[in-house]
Amino acid sequence: MISEKSPKTIREMMSVPCVQLSRAMLYNDDELSENEKDLICEHIPDYSTYSFNPGISDLMKRSLDTDWIKENPIEFAKLWIKVGLKCPLTYIDAFARLTIGLWYPDMNYRDTGAYHPYWEYYSTGKLVRFDENKYLILKQNPVNGFEWLNKIYYKLSYENSYQSVPVISMLFSSGFAVWCLLLFIAICIYRKKYRHLFPAAFITGLLLTLMLGPVVLLRYVYPIIISVPLLFASSVNFEDSRP
Repeated sequence: MISEKSPKTIREMMSVPCVQLSRAMLYNDDELSENEKDLICEHIPDYSTYSFNPGISDLMKRSLDTDWIKENPIEFAKLWIKVGLKCPLTYIDAFARLTIGLWYPDMNYRDTGAYHPYWEYYSTGKLVRFDENKYLILKQNPVNGFEWLNKIYYKLSYENSYQSVPVISMLFSSGFAVWCLLLFIAICIYRKKYRHLFPAAFITGLLLTLMLGPVVLLRYVYPIIISVPLLFASSVNFEDSRP
């Protein structure tokens, strides 16, 4: 049993399995047994939302039956593995669509497959008097005289105006930052400067956790974006440093 974990924690852990099982149910139902389909329908009742939100797991994940997983983690694992063995390409496709911002540098935002904005300028807050799926958008009131700055921020966040500027647009790309990180690691290995891999290991660990997350957002990847230049700065003394 994993009863010590809260429902919210379990939901966050199940982001990838949720999209994979949902996609299999929608596009490979003829390959699944009746029992497997019944289990998916029963324990991920909102699986059909995947059809218009493949880039974010939130809608499917919120309907996940966490009580069943807490009491039957092995049964859930068996279901996930059995469906995956029948539909391996579907699982790969679902994972790729969920994480595309982390490996495709030219990813365009806003992502039509995810209702969540890549940049978040407006904050959201729950309306306690409504059910848990209702949200209130908290809009900022710009300081007098700085309305122009508010417009710039809005265009950056929701119109993604930066993407029209060659080269500069890559500075805000999650995928570009990730490939720069991988390039740094490759250079360290090629030059046998293994000592420089130590700080990169922490950033790589963060990347691996993001690969299992519910969506790709700039605030999630920001630590990688700001760390990559520092990693490359440490390579200026490659010639003189020890392995």
